[in-house]
Amino acid sequence: MAKPNDFTEIPIVDHKPRLSPYSVKNCFTSFLDKSFSILHVNVRSFNKKMPQLEILLTQLQINFSCIIVSETWFSENQFLNSYYLDDYNLYCRSRFDGGGGGVCVYVLKELETRVVDVRLMGSEAMLVRMFDLGRPVCSVLAVYRAPSGCWRGFLESLGALAPSLPSNTVIAGDLNFDLNSDNDIDTPSLEYLRVMSSNGFYNIIHSPTRYGQTKTSLLDHMYVNNIGDQKCSGTIDSDILADRLPIIGFFQFGSSMDLKQDKTKVISKLDHSLLSNKINEPECWNAVYACTEPDEAFEVFTSTFQKRLSEATANKTIKLNKKQAFKQPWMINKILKLIKNREKFRSSSFQHPFNKKIHEKYN
Repeated sequence: MAKPNDFTEIPIVDHKPRLSPYSVKNCFTSFLDKSFSILHVNVRSFNKKMPQLEILLTQLQINFSCIIVSETWFSENQFLNSYYLDDYNLYCRSRFDGGGGGVCVYVLKELETRVVDVRLMGSEAMLVRMFDLGRPVCSVLAVYRAPSGCWRGFLESLGALAPSLPSNTVIAGDLNFDLNSDNDIDTPSLEYLRVMSSNGFYNIIHSPTRYGQTKTSLLDHMYVNNIGDQKCSGTIDSDILADRLPIIGFFQFGSSMDLKQDKTKVISKLDHSLLSNKINEPECWNAVYACTEPDEAFEVFTSTFQKRLSEATANKTIKLNKKQAFKQPWMINKILKLIKNREKFRSSSFQHPFNKKIHEKYN
């Protein structure tokens, strides 16, 4: 029976399996300055997982160009304010009928973004095209396909869409086709591989993303249609968000890519004492009292207050500590150390599956 590797004749990527979250930055140091980077995580309901995502980003210490979150379980009218990340724009696709599913994409604000509406049967998907100073950098097709959905309909719609996708396109997400080379590939996965390879797409995630008690599976994928430029990928050994390993990819798309991670940030600081003094000056509100119409008085009041607010606010450029970039006030160093210790026991439990003491410590 065919294996997934039968569809990849040449090694197009440097793939690193099961990296510790703390080692990722060192493993890909040469890629960080001038690469387009993607992180995909499956959360199985984002409603209570935002702090865990921020913890993972704190551990990784990387400002990814694009972050894909699948199985958000958002409703169509979900209130999204509490899910925003600093320095990122957020785009979402939710399931229209019933619960579950869904996908969202975070994109660095320094990139110009265009979201293209796409429809893939049995899935939630969105095509996000990104530009730097008007030049196309990368297009990302983020997908969550439900395992219970009609795989034939999905592959038919994907096969129809794929030829129209631009160069430097990455298809990433939770596709729920098992491509683990240690397993016999089933008919849906075989057809999926044929659709992808016939349209010039190659998977760069080569190790399992789900470890069950009796079976390991490669269900989360990252496909590219540009095999000429340098790229690397990996899986992150973390279960902080769900039972899937996060996957990452770094791409150097030649001259069209020249993004550098911003090591500074401009913050605004309000001097409350200065603002209080300015709005208590006797002449401050004379123009308001001189108005005879309520609407006019309100406009003058608003502009006066905004002016005093601006005068009492100072902008300051600070250096970013990448380790603290996503850190919440309650995330003290002691908790981060405990998380790190827990992940060491988790890694040991996989290396020694029959050692009860290690499993007890991890649990």
